[in-house]
Amino acid sequence: MNRTYFLETPDNYDSTLPHRTIFMFHWNYGSIEAIVNPPDADRNTDRPFYGMGDLTDGQTIFVVPQGLVNPNGGAGWANPNGRDVTFTDDVLAAVSADLCIDTSRVFTTGFSYGAGMSVALACVRPDKFRAAVVYAPAFISGVNAAQCTRPIAFFQSHGVDDQVLNFQTGLGVLSTFTGVNGCSPQTPPTPAADGHTCTSYEGCSVPTRFCSFGAGQGNPFNTSLRGHYPTSKDPGQSTSWVPAEAWSFITQF
Repeated sequence: MNRTYFLETPDNYDSTLPHRTIFMFHWNYGSIEAIVNPPDADRNTDRPFYGMGDLTDGQTIFVVPQGLVNPNGGAGWANPNGRDVTFTDDVLAAVSADLCIDTSRVFTTGFSYGAGMSVALACVRPDKFRAAVVYAPAFISGVNAAQCTRPIAFFQSHGVDDQVLNFQTGLGVLSTFTGVNGCSPQTPPTPAADGHTCTSYEGCSVPTRFCSFGAGQGNPFNTSLRGHYPTSKDPGQSTSWVPAEAWSFITQF
């Protein structure tokens, strides 16, 4: 089977410097183009690479795989029989062979279906990925919570008003990883209706951070999705607070 991915290296790529590498998985009905050259029709994100393209330090390689079309017509990450995990393995092997990457700093991120794929990789490939950064995740990519047995650094954001993968579903994913990471039990704080709140869990073996946000302002362009959005903005913000949070989490490693 032929599969496709997009690769972006820094303008000043140095073949002697091991580079941070971030895999970015798109949402259902999404595409490489929607991440690399947004916005898409629903304006799921308005800046390249989930907003991280604005923050990169010239030492990051971005890898954007393309999902296969599902029976419902959308391209996504059903991962039957581990198909998309195998694809990711092959892409990582190809990138590692061609470029100088820091194998201790490979990350996975995504929104919705892409978040589901990143969760799957966090569970079954914690030896390959340093951390997962997910926006509105669920166990929807062929992997279940019982398969998550090894600690992995984990960042999650989720809208309390999410109408697609609801907030309780997101809390279930969070609970899986706070448990695997050995974090002290804690109830995430509730955000203001038009704001967000983030908390770093304590007692964890690896960094674990969770952000939630209320209805917000213009989140998202397709208002029927309400809280199902990867780059929410607080009232008055022209750019999302999420990319800076995600970038800060990734660059601590």
